[in-house]
Amino acid sequence: MSLKRAILATVERRRLQTIARKLDLTGDEGKLAAKVARSNAIDARHLLEHLSDKELVRTATEYRVRPDEDRCRLVSRLLEVEAFRESGGEPCLYHRGPFVALALDRVDDDGRASLSLVSVRGRSVGGASLFTFPGRVRGDAEFGTAHGALWDAVGEAEFIAAHDADQTMLLLEALCRRAGLPAPPVAYQCTYRLVERVWGGDAAPSCLDAAAQAPSLVRRARSAALTVVEARDTMKQRHCGK
Repeated sequence: MSLKRAILATVERRRLQTIARKLDLTGDEGKLAAKVARSNAIDARHLLEHLSDKELVRTATEYRVRPDEDRCRLVSRLLEVEAFRESGGEPCLYHRGPFVALALDRVDDDGRASLSLVSVRGRSVGGASLFTFPGRVRGDAEFGTAHGALWDAVGEAEFIAAHDADQTMLLLEALCRRAGLPAPPVAYQCTYRLVERVWGGDAAPSCLDAAAQAPSLVRRARSAALTVVEARDTMKQRHCGK
């Protein structure tokens, strides 16, 4: 999702109508957002200027950027991340702070799932924690415990890393949505895509081996964490000319 569409997905209707009028856009209210999105007369930077503080925070959450109490700093951050993403950059090569690696598997047809979490700060990979999301029961205390653990682990993390992150995060978001709880509002990093970007046709890093396909969620989560750490080190060495 582009930053412009993230803004339009969260802006209040009255403000959207005001923006549309300034652009001389008319027609069905339900199509105003699509018209503004297609308009070349206004970009994300100028749309951000129209937002209230609450709308700006909602936009950051929608765009998977951690909200900031300082409006100017948050606007700058959103625009920086947009420029980086449009250039094809990977989150872990832009966000240099702590992150969380995870592995998630559906256990049965009732929707139970197991989750392994690993917190990483710098090159320090923490121990793995294992939780179970229960099945179909909305508001289940066990789900609340696992969800709380996930949010605690995310904490100050700037992104979530996982093997095949697209599918992993779709499953995680579906689990949270079914329980009426929010998914973590941070970017996510697919380690398979990262390996292709950093090493291309060269040999894959040693940490991305059979562990990625191993039945142990703990090993898979640690493998994802170590892949990101090694990718960062490799890119740093290239940048420094070593």
